[in-house]
Amino acid sequence: MGLTRRQRAMMGGILLCGALGAWSCVLWLFHPPTESVKADLDCIWLMSGIEPTKTFRQTLRWWTGPWCYELVPYYRPMTSLFFWLEYQAFGPNGLRGFTLVHLLSHLAVVLLAARFLAALLDWRRAAIAMVIYTPGLTNLFALGSVQGALPIWKDSCDIWCSICYLSSLSLLLAHYRRGGNGYLAGSVLCFVLALTFKEMAYTLPFAACLVAWHERRLTRSEWGKLALFFGAAALMLAYRFWALEGAGYRQGTNGAWLPRTAITLGGPFGLLLVHGDFLPLSLICAALGIWFVRARREPRPAAALFLTAAILWMLNAWYFQLSVTDLAFRLMLPDPWYNAVYVGAFVFLLWRFLKNRDRGQIFGYGWVVVTQIPLMAMPVGDHGYYLISLGWAVWLTAALLDLLEQLRGWEPSRRLMALIGRRAAGARAG
Repeated sequence: MGLTRRQRAMMGGILLCGALGAWSCVLWLFHPPTESVKADLDCIWLMSGIEPTKTFRQTLRWWTGPWCYELVPYYRPMTSLFFWLEYQAFGPNGLRGFTLVHLLSHLAVVLLAARFLAALLDWRRAAIAMVIYTPGLTNLFALGSVQGALPIWKDSCDIWCSICYLSSLSLLLAHYRRGGNGYLAGSVLCFVLALTFKEMAYTLPFAACLVAWHERRLTRSEWGKLALFFGAAALMLAYRFWALEGAGYRQGTNGAWLPRTAITLGGPFGLLLVHGDFLPLSLICAALGIWFVRARREPRPAAALFLTAAILWMLNAWYFQLSVTDLAFRLMLPDPWYNAVYVGAFVFLLWRFLKNRDRGQIFGYGWVVVTQIPLMAMPVGDHGYYLISLGWAVWLTAALLDLLEQLRGWEPSRRLMALIGRRAAGARAG
């Protein structure tokens, strides 16, 4: 389906925002730290399998065995092949070429994500979400950032996998909206292709269920279609086990999977819980208690909040083995007050989320839950948040629109807008 002039303009703005958000990648195009493609240790390891591969025929071994860096046995044949093709095109000193492919691939993800969200939700939400996603504004609430996968070319596998991931879900959505088994077949094929780039694509069957839920197609009659994705995942997993002669490489998290999950799913609120710092939360409860007393004249919820604040205060003292004097001294520092405002803002958004139960916002949070599953099995770097932060961008978009709606109905806001309207009318009359 073609785009209107306004939609094409929005896509152009989103693409520009994506390019500006990838400033670190653009910087490497003009001022690379080195000309060599061996930009860091991981790149050196990857080149250990790329450089000795002289012919296309030799690349076929990656389809029946581990990828280019054989000492870490993953099954990523398409990633290995793409790296090899880049090396053939740009050579050992072609860092700019590798970076250009990396940047263009990222911009392809930006366009695909925008079209997918526009079709799933609407153009306004899609545009706002991409403005939040592409510069990494999700990290303002410690929710991960797209920037972790930029600028080094070694993380292109995350981006290429995301291209196939989003293409698969876009085709599934088209199948639900327009019908036709061709879209469904294409969706399954894109899913299989995504699995040849990176293992994080194994979460896609759950994302497909999420799309079906959003479209109200998560019914008994539709489970046969979704079973295609789970069946393809099972077959690919069995083939991977055969190709790698076992389960392949797996990094342990050293027990960090639970704190990481709490932080990924809870943002700054989860961060405080993991660190055991309950002092900012006690300040939030105390402030809410005062508000219930002063503004609402409701003593019972105020008493409950004051009691909660006292319990959190004692928990904080117990956890850090602090005396009352130490805690009092901490209150004289700006850190707990800053965190209280920061976490309080996020808790307010969470409260509105639970109250509104907006379907698009639930989809965004469901996306976060699904795409963070691979992070539970490995000590991943920031590049692992490439897809996760897209879900948080959708969630924050809904929260922002809800907040603007609340401000529009706020009495001081209405008075201010009325005053601005009168001043503007007076200026036009003058």
